[in-house]
Amino acid sequence: MPGKSDYPMVIVGAGPAGSAAALTLARKGLRPLLAERFTFPREKVCGDGLTFRSLSILKELNLYERVSSHPSALPVKEARVVTAEKTVFAGPIPSLPDGTVGFISIPRRELDLILARAAVEAGAEFAENFTVTEILKENGKTVGVAGIQDGREKIIRSNLVIGADGAHSIVARQAGLYRLKPRFCEVAIRAYFTDLDEPVNWLELYYERRIIPGFAWLFPQAGNICNIGIGIRMDRLKNRSLKTIYQGFISDYPPLKKRLKKAKMLAPPRGTLIPGYGQSGKIFANGVLLAGDAASLVDPLVGEGVGSALLSGVAAGEIASRAVSAGDFSESFLRQYQKEIRRRLDPDFRFAPLFQNWPQIHKAAAAMVLRAEKDPDFAQKMIGMASGAISKREIARWSFLAPTVWGYWMEKFKRR
Repeated sequence: MPGKSDYPMVIVGAGPAGSAAALTLARKGLRPLLAERFTFPREKVCGDGLTFRSLSILKELNLYERVSSHPSALPVKEARVVTAEKTVFAGPIPSLPDGTVGFISIPRRELDLILARAAVEAGAEFAENFTVTEILKENGKTVGVAGIQDGREKIIRSNLVIGADGAHSIVARQAGLYRLKPRFCEVAIRAYFTDLDEPVNWLELYYERRIIPGFAWLFPQAGNICNIGIGIRMDRLKNRSLKTIYQGFISDYPPLKKRLKKAKMLAPPRGTLIPGYGQSGKIFANGVLLAGDAASLVDPLVGEGVGSALLSGVAAGEIASRAVSAGDFSESFLRQYQKEIRRRLDPDFRFAPLFQNWPQIHKAAAAMVLRAEKDPDFAQKMIGMASGAISKREIARWSFLAPTVWGYWMEKFKRR
């Protein structure tokens, strides 16, 4: 017979969303089970950058110092916008309101371990090597999960399941909430390099037409290591190989070709699916909440997902605590979770999918780069938006759009 246990809630997935939910609940005196299919520490494909939102929430959780002082953490204070021809702009990354650094690079292998340990220290139970395979229901109500741990079947009884199990979420599939639209998703790939042509202590954001709509980056890390990657919207990939595009990018894109001439790739490139905000689906059901990538909360313009994962994890923990107090795990009660997520993220993200799906996005991106080269204030605003310090709703403002479009067409006219 499978073993049985009882917990007030089960959190599936120990990434930033799951651990933030577990930490929030444990600090409220509850004892959640944090179920993770791998053994920590484990690799996780990511740009490894903590932006304004991520760091602000880590401060709220009293974990900023623990993360920023880790040997693998590197504070980054400068960003550069780079084209194939030149560095268009270099400027400071905005600091947090209290003056502390606003961008930290740290491998997800280390970050996720820090967060999971904090949750355990607060009172959560951590079940590693536990693959959840099914949400259990009785009379339409969630009553727990079933899965396999160390080769044995296991049943966990619980009235609430928080799915923080990533883009391919089993919890979302089991709850009937899984729906990914290719035009709202990116596929990304990255690799780590060392021995670059010069030490790099700034981040670089690349403008490259073959990747738009998408993004490309170089994020420095401690120990003279750099994380270099690209992300491309899923429906634009078509029949092309992501790995082939990446290999072409790092070998023939002029800024990287020079920089990586004698560099060593530490391991083969690894890819992942990035579910962007704007899928328009529910992220709650009877006895179920989705958080992080499982809820498709990634910033659609720059592919940053740790900040919204932490935010949604904390929110899921708060709503779950209220559900326990009320003894109500119904869909109608849990609906407030989605309202909270939309209240927090809509102002920043809701215009991003419109921009990303605009048929003329190549021209729009070119116009922004052109303006950044001539207007330092505008370039600094771009860096602020990329780092999360400035809301992306600025893109929809006439004061942002009009000079950008006008400058682009005037430049085109001059070149005729």
